[in-house]
Amino acid sequence: MKSFRFFTKSLIFVLILSALAFAQTENPQTLSQNKIAVINTEAFYHKDTGIKELADVYSQLEIEFKAKNDELALMFEGSKKMLKEIEDFGVCKFGCPSESVFKAKRDEYEKLLCKIQIENSVAKSLYKKRELELAGIVKKKVAEAIKQFAKEKGYVMVLDSSKDNASVIIEGETDEITKEFIKYYSENFTKSKSQ
Repeated sequence: MKSFRFFTKSLIFVLILSALAFAQTENPQTLSQNKIAVINTEAFYHKDTGIKELADVYSQLEIEFKAKNDELALMFEGSKKMLKEIEDFGVCKFGCPSESVFKAKRDEYEKLLCKIQIENSVAKSLYKKRELELAGIVKKKVAEAIKQFAKEKGYVMVLDSSKDNASVIIEGETDEITKEFIKYYSENFTKSKSQ
């Protein structure tokens, strides 16, 4: 039994030494070929410096949903005024409305909050559907362009550094390619839209 443990420990020791030796003799040329790039996809949506097609899509969405956003904002402001009236009723000393008036006001406030929630949920759903219709094709085209760009530039991985994605800590060299990619996309992929 002791010889089996000794053999197992010796085997593990040899494997560790082999791994360390292999790691030290790794071809430095292979390391330089494994280039990693970082791209900030939030920059794509900027009206002046981003990808024009995406910026245009979101400008169109903003215009389409402006009336609904304004309506929801108006309802929200109305609910804040109503809440203030209800709070004022609680501190009122003279000439206060009756309990039934207070209850009716509170019920009206709760109905308004419910209506705001429903309207907001419906608006979000409609927005997502419309966003998929308008931006889906463009986003797919951008994703394909990133793949092609990475392949042409020799990147094995492109990480997204936008707020929407989890931050990744990378040791070693990485290239920030956002501006370079936007220029590349503008020169190579927006022309195909007009053809």
